[in-house]
Amino acid sequence: PALGGIIVTQLSWNWIFFINLPLGIIAVLMALAFIPNARTGRSHSLYVVGVLLATAGLFGIVFGLIAAQRYQWGEVAFGIGIWHCIGGGAALLAAWALWERRQPEPLVPHQLFRNRNYILMNWVGAAMSFGMLGLFFPITIYLQSALRMNALDAGLTMMPMSIGSMVIAPFAGRLADRIGGKYILMSGLLIYSVAMGIIVAIAGPDSPGTVFLLPFTLGGVGLGLIFAPLATIAMREVTVAMAGAASGFMN
Repeated sequence: PALGGIIVTQLSWNWIFFINLPLGIIAVLMALAFIPNARTGRSHSLYVVGVLLATAGLFGIVFGLIAAQRYQWGEVAFGIGIWHCIGGGAALLAAWALWERRQPEPLVPHQLFRNRNYILMNWVGAAMSFGMLGLFFPITIYLQSALRMNALDAGLTMMPMSIGSMVIAPFAGRLADRIGGKYILMSGLLIYSVAMGIIVAIAGPDSPGTVFLLPFTLGGVGLGLIFAPLATIAMREVTVAMAGAASGFMN
């Protein structure tokens, strides 16, 4: 958050989208250097029709939701409206699901949906994404619009959450490998929920920025206790042959 505040303040918001470029290059190089090259001993098939159906379906739904306000839920072009985009995207995803059922090696293996822990952790991950983005976005606006902070000060106010998560996450991952992730994950969800509840309760038009230090730190501890155990529980019973598909679908 602090780096984002510096970029927005000193350069412009457009530069935010370039931050992933050097990080992505570093991640690829580190993956090549350190991640074991596990092979299943057999070749895999990729069906282009399934990829195109899934991509087009997701595009229609996401575009419809993002552009709905811009076009006032009306026509986009050539008689095609927002509801056509969303409905068409849903129909394409349904067609993709039917297509996948007929393939010997589908893009998303059906066996994954028989794994109770994997499905449950996907729901938990989705709920956490809603919970995080649903709060971070309005909190950022609140800090800058209501409390009159600039982008850098807002980033510094939220930075304890990032620091708390960075410090706790490695320990949570090792502990989850040793004793299992169930109770670590439950603790993280509870701590994060309490922290966010405190932030909502104390946020007012005249709240000093310092009052958010403790709840943001607590929220970071909660986040650090969530994601590594969540991944551990989700992937524990997934076979090596399906690990790539399982990880990709979960993300």
